[in-house]
Amino acid sequence: MGPVVTVLSSSTLVLDVIRSVASGDAGEMAATGRVLDRMDSRAWVALSRYCGYLDHTDHKLWVPAPAARERLRQPEVPVVAAAVLSRHPDGYVRQQATQVLAAMPGTSAVATALALALLDPVPQVRTAAADALLPRFDVTQHLSALRCLVEARRRRWAQSGTALNALLDLLFQQMTVPVLLETFDRIGSRSERRWAHSLARSLGELSPPQMVTIALSDHDAWLRRAGAGWLSEDRIAVPAGLLASPDPDVRWIVLQDADDLDASDLEPLLADPAPATRALACLHAQRLGLDLGEWYRTSLWAGDSQVRAACLEGLGRFGDTRDVPELRNHLAHGTRKVRLAAERSMAKILLRF
Repeated sequence: MGPVVTVLSSSTLVLDVIRSVASGDAGEMAATGRVLDRMDSRAWVALSRYCGYLDHTDHKLWVPAPAARERLRQPEVPVVAAAVLSRHPDGYVRQQATQVLAAMPGTSAVATALALALLDPVPQVRTAAADALLPRFDVTQHLSALRCLVEARRRRWAQSGTALNALLDLLFQQMTVPVLLETFDRIGSRSERRWAHSLARSLGELSPPQMVTIALSDHDAWLRRAGAGWLSEDRIAVPAGLLASPDPDVRWIVLQDADDLDASDLEPLLADPAPATRALACLHAQRLGLDLGEWYRTSLWAGDSQVRAACLEGLGRFGDTRDVPELRNHLAHGTRKVRLAAERSMAKILLRF
């Protein structure tokens, strides 16, 4: 099997698929039919969208409705022809093509084409697709259909939520939510993984340790932030290790709802690279009675230029006139960020006192 056809590589291939059906050439359709098995959900959605515009954009690729219905009455209709014609601009053609697909042996390509038909604006087309798709395909084929519907839902297509729920009801008779999540973690795209984790979370199938792992180490920043947010929403005690997350949004989310931190937890965040996290850490430190002016004075030389700039900013908020000489010395620092922090902080102190 060749490489999966992604949306980035599918533009010309999708046109080749449509063009082969428009030509009616059996050899061309046999070749492009093999492409269907390698198309990912985004390529299928691209195919569906393009087919819907054919009567307005490119009449050379558009099979007129009478000719399309005649082709669909032939004894052996190629899968690629039925799949493309099931997205035809004419509703009667789509219904007939969906019925032809419903009678075909179950494959991932047939299942995915029927999944797209579940989103059709014509009720009869949706019914024909549902009657065929839901009862008779195996788990692998249902997963192909599901991935296509997830992509359609991401694009906010009408009927996608209803179709997804119907397919999930059937799929969960064949696999558990954790297995579905593991499958999407292994084979899913970024948007599919996000959807699968959000689904597992909404169904109560994500444990606190799983959420901690996601927040700490998932390669997707969106999921790291979501994991931290889920822990916060559930009021689950967050391990201090999350405060050292490389993701500033994770640090901020954890810090926002933490109510049992001590000075040792907070001190690294008082010079955090993210200004919002620093400000929040300062609020917590003030509640603990920490002398922030003194802390920033003693920490000024404890790190790199980023830490020094953060400490200078802190002196502007919590320092006094004693700090003006040190701030003045940093006006000629070699790092622009440090110079600007010293300049702003000195102005704040001189305005205050």
